[in-house]
Amino acid sequence: MAVPWREAFPSTPSSARPPNTPNSPLPLVEDRYRTDPGDRGLWGYSFGGTLAAHALLNRPGTFQRYLLSSPSLRWDDRLLLKQATAYAAAHDDLPARTYTGYGADEPAANIAIWRTFVDEIASPRYPGLTLTTELVPNADHTTAMPIAFMRGMVAVYGPRSPGLDQAR
Repeated sequence: MAVPWREAFPSTPSSARPPNTPNSPLPLVEDRYRTDPGDRGLWGYSFGGTLAAHALLNRPGTFQRYLLSSPSLRWDDRLLLKQATAYAAAHDDLPARTYTGYGADEPAANIAIWRTFVDEIASPRYPGLTLTTELVPNADHTTAMPIAFMRGMVAVYGPRSPGLDQAR
């Protein structure tokens, strides 16, 4: 018996839960390890990138640094594009240091959606947003991941990186 897509993957990823619910790993991590709750980072690749983008737009302030590597933005009828538009209508800032990268050899339709998402969040109306974007040359969905991770870490934790597109 096939499981309907909507039942197997509802529209609300786990990042939509408030960060201090029993299902959140944050209190556990912060109890066991030396952390700085005011300087958290979140990285996601592919559908994990979708989850990280969802957290960026729906739980601002939970994390301060985001790496969105090849996020699956076609998911759930382009829900994240709709959320980015809704966020822009309701907020005047998006305080986060963010890197997003996509492989230049990924499907053209996916790249087009990614560019639309980047355009939506790259608006100068967000004074607290530092956004670095990169279309990784000669990389597909799989091979873009390690490159985007390394460059994303430098972009959100290190000094500004020459050669990367600093949208803000």
